[in-house]
Amino acid sequence: MMGSGIRTDAVSRGGGAAKRLKSGKEKPLKSGSEMPLMFGSETPLKFGSSVRRRILEGAFLSAADYLTAQRARAVLNEQIRANFAQVDVFAVPGAARPPEAFEGMDPNEQNMRPSFTNPFNLTGLPAISLPCGFTAGNLPAGLQIVAPAFEEATCFRVAYAYEQATEWHKRRPDL
Repeated sequence: MMGSGIRTDAVSRGGGAAKRLKSGKEKPLKSGSEMPLMFGSETPLKFGSSVRRRILEGAFLSAADYLTAQRARAVLNEQIRANFAQVDVFAVPGAARPPEAFEGMDPNEQNMRPSFTNPFNLTGLPAISLPCGFTAGNLPAGLQIVAPAFEEATCFRVAYAYEQATEWHKRRPDL
């Protein structure tokens, strides 16, 4: 979104908030100790560390950061929806890289990776993910089908047609 006059750092990970923290204008929350004030005394314990971290990041967003992010979201909406003039649906990977086994997964690191689902979550477009193969490590890979706004039926029809043409949805990884 370069050249649009929109600060993309406010959209991802609250860039403006980090600058205010460094300047000393806002005090950081201490490892979730203030979360009970926001959610009640026991609720923070129900969240994983990566979710708690993201909630705390949001606590540092100013109204200006929020408005900047909403403007960037509107631009993203326009850009993505304009592409539907050339195609009926998008068929994109479900993830930026192959999945990892649970025992090796770090949820905090996982949230720092690029996401192929976020643009469609932000724009509210209907999307469905379905299996499209397996990695060398026998873990499933996903295909994401995205349709224009209010075209959920199109998403389901394309996904169903793909499943009828392939066998991936019948295969299960070895556990």
